Amino acid sequence: MPENYEVKFSEETYSTKEQVMDAMNLANVDFIWNQVLAYRKKKTATFDLHTIDNTKLSLVFTNSITNRIITLERKLNKVFYEYNALSVGSKKVFSKKRLVKILGQVSSFSSSSTVSDSFIEALIDKSISTIPTDAIIVDDYYNAIKYIEMHDAGPTSFQEFNSIYYVLNSGEEPDDSVQQKQYRTNELDTPHYFSKGYVYTAALTERIDQMMDDLAAFINDGSQFASVRFITALFYSYYVMPYELFREHFSSLMFKLALSKAGFGVSASFINIETLMMNEDRKLKEASDNVQKTCDLTYFFDYVLGYLFSEIDDIFDDLALAQKEVVINENLQTDEDADSLSDQNESVPVEEPENLGIPSPVTSTTPSILSPNKAAVSQSFGSGIQIYGKQDVALPIFPTGLNGEDIEKIAVDLRETYPTLSKSQAHFYASHCTIGRSYTIQEFKSSELTSYETARTSMDYLATMGFFEKTKIRNKFVYKPIPRRR
Repeated sequence: MPENYEVKFSEETYSTKEQVMDAMNLANVDFIWNQVLAYRKKKTATFDLHTIDNTKLSLVFTNSITNRIITLERKLNKVFYEYNALSVGSKKVFSKKRLVKILGQVSSFSSSSTVSDSFIEALIDKSISTIPTDAIIVDDYYNAIKYIEMHDAGPTSFQEFNSIYYVLNSGEEPDDSVQQKQYRTNELDTPHYFSKGYVYTAALTERIDQMMDDLAAFINDGSQFASVRFITALFYSYYVMPYELFREHFSSLMFKLALSKAGFGVSASFINIETLMMNEDRKLKEASDNVQKTCDLTYFFDYVLGYLFSEIDDIFDDLALAQKEVVINENLQTDEDADSLSDQNESVPVEEPENLGIPSPVTSTTPSILSPNKAAVSQSFGSGIQIYGKQDVALPIFPTGLNGEDIEKIAVDLRETYPTLSKSQAHFYASHCTIGRSYTIQEFKSSELTSYETARTSMDYLATMGFFEKTKIRNKFVYKPIPRRR
């Protein structure tokens, strides 16, 4: 019985002509290759995405590729349901676990020195006021991920591409400049129109505008599988390289954007596509080059789908670990609470807060309890909040802020003393007035649930009123509380 070559080289593997020659150990495989091409032609879908030479790209929906696409989307739905079934605590643990992996990869690719996991966790928690130069791109990339999370609705456009690139460059919310196209003007290659087998370095500048419009329309095309849209966006944005910098970063974010727009916003934040794009993967480059030589996206899909299945298995492992870690921590906490019951009659008084020019809250007499098996000592800080820390740590004991009840009282007093303050301004200052700390516009936006512009004008007004000292650290403005005596 003759061998079914079209299935062997399209379904079992998706081979190039050269790979067929190697597999068959023949110098001429035209007869076999023509059978393969005839089989693929019946399953080919052509997209309104054009190459640099203005030829349309296509994808061959072989049985194998189609089944893998459907399976991938089922797995993405399962990730969504399993994530939503987690407790609030487990969600936080899982989210941080995934982001540490993603941002750790960004760090190792983008700078000569890789930041630690503990640093990344502190960055995610927004508990760092000054970020080292080597880690700024990590923070900016994280802000870009958060931007995509908050803009997963509505159609994609060049303004959204500009906005994501703006955040990636600055870490800040985009300004009005993103309303104009700002694509790369530096030419990286020369025209080789319809040269057989030529692999471009990046799109010609004269083609970028139209090609990115094509990509926006493709991401918006709800008739396509979600997987087809976000894997294609990954390839196409890297192929075009629309901006001067951050090629791998931007293409990874385009993957996340297309995934988010397709309704998989949770997975967009947690799939570590960065490891694939930022590791100089030789096989990935070969697959990308084959797309350029043949205008057939299937070579890229075949390789990336394999990576994504492995990545989603890793996500399921982290989902299970997050749930387990929270249960273990809760059990440990229960044990500690039981151990501490014998000490409940011993209370540690809380000092009076330093006078900041506003009425002092009522002194708290709530007992503070230390577990007997903790090697810790109590230390007081000027804020009046009791701090606990080990004696042998190298870091100082950092100040903390006021508690929730005191914040609300102080916010009311502030508005009565300074009637021009808005509720959000008074509340933010009351909850962010710790001497020695620095705060940002983004923190105001997140804390008070406002737009970025409202947050910026509010922080500037508080600085004008003398509540904060406004300074610039590298590319960001920070606001330091000024001690107030009246």
